[in-house]
Amino acid sequence: MEEFLLESEDNLSAGGSDWEDENHWKQQMKAEYSAHLVIRGERDDSVVLCSDESTCEVKEMEASSTMLLMQDLIFPEDIPNTQEPAVSTKIVSQLLHHIFEANPTRPNMKRLEDLLMENPYRGKEHEKTDDEARDLGLHFYSFQDLLDRIQASEGELCGALQAIRACQINGYWRVLDFDYEFQVLSDILNYIEAESLSIDGIPHLATLGELEALKPREILEQVFSWYLEPSGLFSKSGEELFKLREKEVCCFLAQVLLRPTGIFNLEEFLSSWQQSVPPGKLFLLMIQ
Repeated sequence: MEEFLLESEDNLSAGGSDWEDENHWKQQMKAEYSAHLVIRGERDDSVVLCSDESTCEVKEMEASSTMLLMQDLIFPEDIPNTQEPAVSTKIVSQLLHHIFEANPTRPNMKRLEDLLMENPYRGKEHEKTDDEARDLGLHFYSFQDLLDRIQASEGELCGALQAIRACQINGYWRVLDFDYEFQVLSDILNYIEAESLSIDGIPHLATLGELEALKPREILEQVFSWYLEPSGLFSKSGEELFKLREKEVCCFLAQVLLRPTGIFNLEEFLSSWQQSVPPGKLFLLMIQ
């Protein structure tokens, strides 16, 4: 990875793009690239240029005119103000017939998923020591490690980590193993049922406080945020209450049923699905 300053928008040739307003793109590029740019990727990757929020694909293009490269040029402002003409001889050291063109592009995040799925988090009891992980060829990735390998800006990488539901565990970014995520969600749903809580009256702190003996607090926080959201209600003590994200819970539990077999009789599936989801209007509507 290389990092360098860009002092002028003229240093970057803005090529054609699918964006409707190219002038807007150029202004955005100028604002973003006034600080620094980073070339990201691995040795065999094509070149991309990243700012803090955007990614551009860089391609070599044939120039319409030839550029002459010379050393020790004297610019007009450096010439003394005299009546005598300033003439000097310079040697052209190189002729350039190509330029680099930068076009905005969407980063390919498949590598991110592949890297994190090499070593999903399955719980403390399944974690390896550094030596064990090294012997097995397993890797742990910090945010900087991912930046060095993923061809994306910092902002785009943050968005992708959120989209694939990665979480930071002991300073490294991990994805949860599917079965482990199901365990954590089941713990939350079982607690709601055991306490006879309404689906829109779930206390955040009390729920996590009861369950942190079973699962790490940071994991509970993550899964809670994925499947619950503020309900707008408050307890008598003033604590904010949450409700289940019914669609997300329904879809995940459907995956749990379909994952082992892949093929399921529709009537049997709907019956099993209805038994697995918590009661609620949206749950019933989705199943119907």
